[in-house]
Amino acid sequence: MDMDEIQTFIVLASCRNFTKAAEILHIVQSTVSNRIRSLEEYIGARLVVRYKNGIHLTEEGAAFLTYANQISALNQKALQEIHMHKKFRATLRIGCAQWMYDRWIGKLLIGFSERFPDVSLHVEIEHSEDMIPMLQHKLLDLAFIAYEMNSGGISSRLFKQTDILFVGAPEVFGGLKQGIMKQGLTQIPLIYSDIWDSYLEDISKHTLSGGMVFCVHSNMLASAKQFCLAGAGCCFLPAAMLEQELKEGTLIEIPIYDLPVRSMTTYMAYQRGNLNTEVLKDWMKFYEENSQDL
Repeated sequence: MDMDEIQTFIVLASCRNFTKAAEILHIVQSTVSNRIRSLEEYIGARLVVRYKNGIHLTEEGAAFLTYANQISALNQKALQEIHMHKKFRATLRIGCAQWMYDRWIGKLLIGFSERFPDVSLHVEIEHSEDMIPMLQHKLLDLAFIAYEMNSGGISSRLFKQTDILFVGAPEVFGGLKQGIMKQGLTQIPLIYSDIWDSYLEDISKHTLSGGMVFCVHSNMLASAKQFCLAGAGCCFLPAAMLEQELKEGTLIEIPIYDLPVRSMTTYMAYQRGNLNTEVLKDWMKFYEENSQDL
């Protein structure tokens, strides 16, 4: 397989149009067609089906896309390592969610970089569920995730635990500062983020059943907080990412009397087989010395 063919397939699968793919890749459309045809001949299966305004992936094409992305990522990783070895002793690849990076991990990485200037850092901001396969395929050395992992060659250790708070902007929702009952959630504009699926599924299914519509859907807690600050609605968020806003009064906690306080646990996950590498030993020692100060 040719890397140009694989990258062309990835771009085509994203934009679903041969003309747009050619524009993105700065090549002529016939080259896109030839690369896809060559890739299909190599694989022995049809990957895309053309229609009037674009293409859609076949079942085989959808299955191959996952591997194509992994091949592309591994190729990029190999090239980066080759170039990095000219200047750095080693490379450390760390993944984490945006809110964890903002609250804790960024400070750790800056300190590690200052202690070990001969180590190149590669940081991926992703969802926990997206980082797990990256760990399994060794695209990450370690990741800070919201799940405990102790299988498939991956181990994890407890990182931080934080309560989940229901919050809103005081200028809009100040009247709720004394608290509400759980049923009162149906009368409040709500901002949805993936914390609902992980920790509040029972509320979504029962309290908010019957076609409840969220005013904002966000797949990142950091962006959900921005909508909350703007007064668009109220949201459940980790207390650890709200310390400054609660102190300054730009957000207020709204207690829910008949809902037990939930907590969110985060973990540091890593490939067990990598612990003997010099750079992971450096990280683990630095982590033990500094993580309690966060």
